[in-house]
Amino acid sequence: MPLTRDPTPQDIRRVARRTVQALENCGYSSCLFGSAACHVWGMKHRNPKDVDVIVLTNDDPEIIKSKLAETNSRFILRPSNHPRKSHHLLYYAIRFQRPEIVCKVDILVPGLLDIPWVRKSRREYPNEYNIPVIPFLPLLLLKLKGWSDHRRSRRSDFQAKVPQDEKDIQEMLEMLDEDDHLSNNEWLPRYLIRNSERRIVDFVEEFPGTDTEWKYIGFDV
Repeated sequence: MPLTRDPTPQDIRRVARRTVQALENCGYSSCLFGSAACHVWGMKHRNPKDVDVIVLTNDDPEIIKSKLAETNSRFILRPSNHPRKSHHLLYYAIRFQRPEIVCKVDILVPGLLDIPWVRKSRREYPNEYNIPVIPFLPLLLLKLKGWSDHRRSRRSDFQAKVPQDEKDIQEMLEMLDEDDHLSNNEWLPRYLIRNSERRIVDFVEEFPGTDTEWKYIGFDV
């Protein structure tokens, strides 16, 4: 029997629900973004390997991680693999017995990585999973930022993510509807829109056929 097993999509959804609940127990509102949110929104070819959570607070992410680990034994803190980094990595133990199943949980707060502040009332609950996720347009724009950052990075592990980023963005563009138009998302911070406009130009240069989708939601390409 193998010592470990990767989490399934069902495992990921379970971890997402339990993380959101654990955060609520600590007094925090939150929502998913990243690949787990893409999965919940219905992307067909996206099986996430971890859970990315935006916690709607100004608290330091390290404080939030510590609170989760202190109040729920399934949350485990481990030192960063990077020798120069002082932050901890947070995992959720889905199964302790062999094969052990753990899922990495990334905690972020608004302001980091262009992440906007999402009011609790703006959170979405698509596809009857009962998991709060970031609205679709900012999810797409944050995915675009990830693509831009990864392709410019000198780290080979980041550059290796670029092909998947490009597949994700193209599939997400096909899922757009009128609710995703800029005029229906005026709550988004101007810095996110401004930075996204530059990244969209770069993306369209790589994938010229996507200009129609960007124009459909109000970007001047």
